[in-house]
Amino acid sequence: SIPHPEKSGSGEDACYITACGSSVGVADGVGGWAEHGIDAGEYSRELCTEAARVIAEDGELDPAVIMQHAYDQSTNTGSATFCCLTVKNDTLH
Repeated sequence: SIPHPEKSGSGEDACYITACGSSVGVADGVGGWAEHGIDAGEYSRELCTEAARVIAEDGELDPAVIMQHAYDQSTNTGSATFCCLTVKNDTLH
């Protein structure tokens, strides 16, 4: 999507899709952080980067574990609605 012209940077949202297609995730950053000089998009992008990393490096496919890892590894300030889906043994999680 294209951010509103008044929004700086590359938007507040981020997503990932693993190379093998086993997982997809979307982080919808909370734009209200801009009032405090914080780019919510940085937090969203970091969540997605860390989620994709734990899948690629550890083969993790439990969405709760993936999201907890992404949260634990985040260093940016912000908040987001974060959804992660995985497919394991032909079952959607």
